[in-house]
Amino acid sequence: MRVVRDERGLTLVEVAVSIVILTLLLLGIGAMLTVSMRSAITNQERHLADSQARMVTERILNFAAMGSANFDALIANNHNGAQPAQPAIPGVRPAIPAEPPNDRLYADFDGDGVADYGIGSKRIFVYQLLIDDIPVGGQTGLLKQITIRIYYADQNPAQARVDTRKHRNPGGPMPRHYTPSLAEVCTYISRP
Repeated sequence: MRVVRDERGLTLVEVAVSIVILTLLLLGIGAMLTVSMRSAITNQERHLADSQARMVTERILNFAAMGSANFDALIANNHNGAQPAQPAIPGVRPAIPAEPPNDRLYADFDGDGVADYGIGSKRIFVYQLLIDDIPVGGQTGLLKQITIRIYYADQNPAQARVDTRKHRNPGGPMPRHYTPSLAEVCTYISRP
């Protein structure tokens, strides 16, 4: 019986090509994992922003449902020169935000007078509270539109500002609609 022995191994070129192919595969897998992790973080932040927007909306709806005086206190602020309203909305703001010249942006989501912070003790969101009177049959004061928009926050602790590295500033008159917002909740309130 004759045994054939092949003692040839891989050449240096074959080894180099194998290493290049393996490296490309590992880089591709690494890139996929990075994109997947970024997407998961963004989705988590969008979910949190949506929850925060709904929480503020619920507080406003509960406030407005307590009576006509509260409903009337929801003064339209979606324009320049808007006047602040009274009384306060418990758990939302000391009063309905309507003061120019800002974009109606706030970082206090729970109404305790202190900016709320996210992961790593950094403020991650600001919200925009907009109120519009909707004419019904030629009359105003019967229906109001409440819009809450959530944006990434600039890390300036002195004032709540939108992070314009993540949201486009359209310019023009205030309040501006920065795009894209992380979350937006819009609802209507009728006079109780």
